[in-house]
Amino acid sequence: MKLLEVKDLNVVFHTILGEAEAVRGISFSVDRGEVLGIVGESGSGKSVTSLAIMGLLQRKKADIRHGTILFDGQDLLSMPEKQLCQLRGSRMAMVFQEPASALNPVIKIEKQLSEVYKLHEPARAKTCHSELVALLKRLNIPDAEDVLKKYPFELSGGMKQRVMIAMAVLCRPDLLIADEPTTALDVTTQAEILELLRLVQQETNCAIILITHDLGVIAEMAQRVIVMYRGKILEECEAESFFRSARHPYSQDLLNTRPEYFSGRFTSIEGSIPSAYEKLTGCAYYGRCRQAEPRCAVRTPEQIQCGDGCVCCLKYETGEGCTHGG
Repeated sequence: MKLLEVKDLNVVFHTILGEAEAVRGISFSVDRGEVLGIVGESGSGKSVTSLAIMGLLQRKKADIRHGTILFDGQDLLSMPEKQLCQLRGSRMAMVFQEPASALNPVIKIEKQLSEVYKLHEPARAKTCHSELVALLKRLNIPDAEDVLKKYPFELSGGMKQRVMIAMAVLCRPDLLIADEPTTALDVTTQAEILELLRLVQQETNCAIILITHDLGVIAEMAQRVIVMYRGKILEECEAESFFRSARHPYSQDLLNTRPEYFSGRFTSIEGSIPSAYEKLTGCAYYGRCRQAEPRCAVRTPEQIQCGDGCVCCLKYETGEGCTHGG
């Protein structure tokens, strides 16, 4: 049994401007102990997907039109809120994109961590302080005692992110979702955060969904990659295959946007991702694709099994080009 199975998930937001379709019928799964990377530009539906999995979408604004999310065989979308709350923080946890917003600015770090601990591990409440110190030390967070006594505003951005990771793994979850964990951090701190996530994964064997637009992060951490655009999955494959010979034109364009350090050149993808309010007809990437054909404007590509993964592109309909390495 897969640890997580997402099937035909569709998420729509209701706003004064109308309905915005953020996630359009996506399906994927995560194995136990696996690191899955989800990449794509801002507005692709990556973070909305993670919030749907965690049950954190605002119900007045967001509507899951259809789909199922199974965690260890349990249907999260039909689960009572109380049961879902017990699951969050214990077996499922999330590291949010903005640690400064996720942490309460007027409560000390120890109290914030201990509240999570006492909620899910009440029998061990008496040893809470020593357990927290031991956890921070295990995660190579320096001056653990001192960090616990501080307020969030007294910590650097990198240290806030470390605290968020510590909070997420406090109860050794089976699934950890990390949403842009290295955004706005300097290069050195980014490397330290990735090493911390790697340490967590090795120590707990938890599955990690790593959401990012930074392909360097994916190259370092992920075993498998999902490429999202306009709320759809355009390609899914092993990470090694993705970097060696990505199939979908959007995947290829993403790889080509990486800066060339020696020449100083940076190639960007022309245009911008269309609004979620726009109706999707044909291929999601048609408007920006340099390999587009007239049929791409009107025909919606089906997901085609291709080598070690799958791709949504009409040029692979015949099965040609579905072998990596050339």
